[in-house]
Amino acid sequence: MNFPEVPNSITAQPLIELLRGLPVRDLHGNLQCGVTWIAEDSALVSEGGRFVACPGEKTHGRNFVNEAFERGARIVCTETPLELPAGMTQVRVSGISRVKHQIAQRFYDFPQYDLDLIGIIGSEQRTPVSSIAHFLLDNWFNPTGLINAEVCDFGRTLRAAELTTPEPCDLYRLLREMIAYERRCVVMEITTQGLLRQRVR
Repeated sequence: MNFPEVPNSITAQPLIELLRGLPVRDLHGNLQCGVTWIAEDSALVSEGGRFVACPGEKTHGRNFVNEAFERGARIVCTETPLELPAGMTQVRVSGISRVKHQIAQRFYDFPQYDLDLIGIIGSEQRTPVSSIAHFLLDNWFNPTGLINAEVCDFGRTLRAAELTTPEPCDLYRLLREMIAYERRCVVMEITTQGLLRQRVR
């Protein structure tokens, strides 16, 4: 997934501020370094980014730490100790499924509080229902964005969806983009797998 630049760009944030009050078990490296990007997919990492290594559906993120480092990541967040390349900061936390939400929320300045969010869940017809809800709200209520199995609709631009329910690092970025594109409401399709994987909270 290739993201365009967020219209209201995110500035680098000190790692220490993103970690404040979180259940950090230990830290090795530079606590003062700046974070310019967060990702759970090593292919999406950019220079100065933070890579979250956590269990996936088929493999563990720790298997992609070296790839993330080569792409510019200088910080990795994990539950288990890892052998990292020299110059990479390791943050070990408890409960990474919860922590990655908290970090993403802080990094993107809690976008969920600036939007009316509507989740469509529990039906095989989630995608058409979410599309209909989006159409009605966008035309007769407030400027509304859409995140479903087919598309991310920001009003002025469309983007093909990769996951029906995005991972937290992607989800909060998308919500921040919705605000930048002047959306006031977002309709979102939520899958059972997304709930089991704690992609939404």
